[in-house]
Amino acid sequence: KKYDEILTIALQNYQKNFSENESVRKYALSRGLTQEILSFFKIGYSGEYGLNLSLFGNFNQKELIESGIFFYDEKNNKLIDRFKNRLIFPIFDYNNKVIGFGGRALSQNYLAKYINSPETEFFKKGFNLYNLNNAKNQNKQSGIVFVVEGYMDVISLYQAGFKNVVATLGTAMTESHLNLIWRYFNDPIVCFDGDRSGQNAAHKISEKLIAYMKPNYSLSFLILPNGFDPDSFVRKNGKNAFESLLDQKIDIGNFIFENNLQDLKSALPEERAGFEKKIMDLCLLIQDSTVKKHYVSFFKNKIFEQFSNRKIKNLKPLNKTKELTRKITRYSSFELKEFSLMYLFLNNIQILKNQSKKFSLINFHNKNLEELKKVLLNILEKIETFKEFNLLKHLEENNFSQIINDINEFSSIKGISENLNEEKFDNFLEDLIEQVNNLKLESKLKDAEESLSKNMNEA
Repeated sequence: KKYDEILTIALQNYQKNFSENESVRKYALSRGLTQEILSFFKIGYSGEYGLNLSLFGNFNQKELIESGIFFYDEKNNKLIDRFKNRLIFPIFDYNNKVIGFGGRALSQNYLAKYINSPETEFFKKGFNLYNLNNAKNQNKQSGIVFVVEGYMDVISLYQAGFKNVVATLGTAMTESHLNLIWRYFNDPIVCFDGDRSGQNAAHKISEKLIAYMKPNYSLSFLILPNGFDPDSFVRKNGKNAFESLLDQKIDIGNFIFENNLQDLKSALPEERAGFEKKIMDLCLLIQDSTVKKHYVSFFKNKIFEQFSNRKIKNLKPLNKTKELTRKITRYSSFELKEFSLMYLFLNNIQILKNQSKKFSLINFHNKNLEELKKVLLNILEKIETFKEFNLLKHLEENNFSQIINDINEFSSIKGISENLNEEKFDNFLEDLIEQVNNLKLESKLKDAEESLSKNMNEA
């Protein structure tokens, strides 16, 4: 009870400081937040010197430190408010009792932009979620709740009308978090930043939490466009745009499969075997035997569909096989590798737009591919986003149908190089360019050897 009193006194005075400090209020409002939403979330402010100890005259030093608000400064022999000169986000448990605080630095002098209360006997980060006290009563019909990373993500989404939103408190999502969410919602959607760290965090969470999946409860993932977090996305694009992103959410099974598929660097059998082993090892971690059985079946079917290319159902007659062989022999080994290179570009067009200068420096030996490159560079200059632009249709209308067919037919990286993140795209690109250059060098050496042999014979 003493800690409840300490935290309540702190909350009241943080709010009082916020209401009295015009510059801090202006800063909060400049982030697109309304006064109403700031009051609803009880946003506060700890001044330049923190809370005055005289407010806590009824409590001893040990109790104040254990509350998580103060720490002892040995150098100056005094208690310090750990949240001084920070915007304050009060943290409530699901029974609406204040249990801790988050603080955002308002000065460049702090190493940590955000800090939270330390772990205490009443504040366990792995067992609490920001805004669950409000979210638990929202949208029970849909069963959906957004799980985001930050306080501002929660507040901006809530203000935009997405009241079913919670955030972890500076820790990775845990089994305890998942079970706590499932008490109120059966379809949580992990919605992280669109940058590389956000994607990596979501990937790690998916592989950790699949072990705890159970009947009739799901977990999905939604990765925002690169450069956005939920806060910035909804402020810039609005509620409807964020709502439309729901169509892109991916269930945990497909999310794990697609992420691991992107790690495949080649279609070699041993690479595929490693991929399959990792997926099946994750299945073995699933604790519920029924869920485990269905995930094993799900992943086996996905693996078969991915790597069979439906060849069992579409075996080519002998004459078609001969025709394909004749077509392949029209091209040199490095031209065939160039088809894979162009396949990579065409299936990651938005990344290509960001790397158009690098693309322009590639000289394709195949004349049709070189011509296609020039057309693509022209398109990249004119088109901002490819969401509503049908690139394939445009190329076919400009007499590139045959070369597009050859690219699709002869690429050796089909199924493992589509919709990559930028890092994996760069890895593929580097490998393919090296392979093309090596094959070109081999071809030149072979031509030189043949020429030398011919000259010697003539001599």
